[in-house]
This record gives sequence, C-alpha cells and structure tokens, in this order.
Amino acid sequence: MRSRISLLVLSLGAALGCSSVSLRRGPDAWKEDGALYSILPTPDGKLMPDGWRVDNFDPSAEGFRKQHHSDARDLLLKRASDDGALVVVTEWTKPEDAEKKAAVFLDRWIAAVLQAPHSTYGSTASLDGRPGLYDDVIKHLDETVASVNVPGRFIPSTVHLDRKRDVATKSRDDFEVQGGDGSEAELHASPQGSGVDQDIYAAVLRPRGQDRIIVIAYSNTESQFTAGETDAAALARRIRFP
Repeated sequence: MRSRISLLVLSLGAALGCSSVSLRRGPDAWKEDGALYSILPTPDGKLMPDGWRVDNFDPSAEGFRKQHHSDARDLLLKRASDDGALVVVTEWTKPEDAEKKAAVFLDRWIAAVLQAPHSTYGSTASLDGRPGLYDDVIKHLDETVASVNVPGRFIPSTVHLDRKRDVATKSRDDFEVQGGDGSEAELHASPQGSGVDQDIYAAVLRPRGQDRIIVIAYSNTESQFTAGETDAAALARRIRFP
C-alpha cells in the first residue's frame, strides 16, 4: 500500500510541476534525493566507471536530474559498447520481515521475478507488486494461452498462464554493507519452452531497521556479460546506509 501511495505522490508532484529528483555528489558520496543510501564514488570520483551512462537521468549543474517523476527506479544504467543494462530499485517489505536477512529477499526475488514471474499490465511485477521496474534488465515472458473445457459449456474457455524459467545459480555470496547486509548471485535463466536465455547478476541489500530493500540487477549478452558484472558487483559494495 505504501508503495502505491509513493507512486501517487510522485505522479501528483509531476502534475503540479514540482522540481524533479536530483542525484548529486557530496563531499564523500553520491546520493539521490530521498534515497536510504549513498554510493561511494569510483576512484576518479564518478558514479560508475567509464563505459556506462545514466539512462534515466539527464546531466545537470548539480550532477543529474531525473527525466520523469513517475519513474520509480532509483537508477537505470546502460553500457555504451554493448547491450548491458543495470537497474537499482528500492522495494518495500512487510513488517513481519523486519528481522530477515538480505539472502532471504534474494531467494524471494529469484523465485518471484525470474523463476515464476507474475505479469502486471504486460510487465514483470516486482516483489512488492509494481510493474515495469526490471523491464530493461529481465526479458518479459509472454503469457501462454490455453483452452480448457468447462463442464456445462460447449465452447472451451480461454485462460492465460504465466510462463516460467529454469534458473541455475552459478555462484552466490553474502557480503558486508555499512549499516546493513547484502547477498548476491550470478544466475543463468532459461525460459521453459521458447525464448532467450539470460545471464543475470542480482544483489539485494538490506538496511538495518528499515522496511525496504535495495535490489541491483544486471544482464547482458553471454559474450559481454563478465566486464559489466564486475562493475555491478563493485557498485553493490559501494552502497552505504547511514
């Protein structure tokens, strides 16, 4: 419910002409307006190493300014030399999950976003039920249409079934995060039936005492995956919570 309210506030802000969200570099770190976390800069002071562009922000005097108020993603980053894409998303959690570790939410993300995704308005839903947050990274699976015979009806009834993926974990690790904990995995996702296989890096960071998680998801073609994954994992380790 809170996530829906947040989206409504963003939409109303856009309609009223409020100033857009900014991403700035402070004395020690990069920080987006309203974010729970900050990001340590690269050795040369940048948000990301050379070869990446910030795709959902425009350059501004103070750093970057978000293109659309309705964009609920923290960051969308794309590589200039290949088709690699990386998204950073803040998701809401439930009160009963307050003591759970980041690894638990990574398990849930793999199951709900990759293995058995739920389609909402033609987009894969996030863990907290919002559509479209991972569309630039996770290829959407088309629904399978099937006909079933319903007793008492002469015409078969048509149902839409969400497709699934087989997901293999190639590596997995937990890591320390200032102010919380983190868990990451390198995954290979294969659609059941026809579709395109994907190599995916996913990390979940959990700030202590907060009802949210931070998800980093990156994908690329198999031949170009490794270089971008190194940068994605480094980004996960540059995130700090107060």
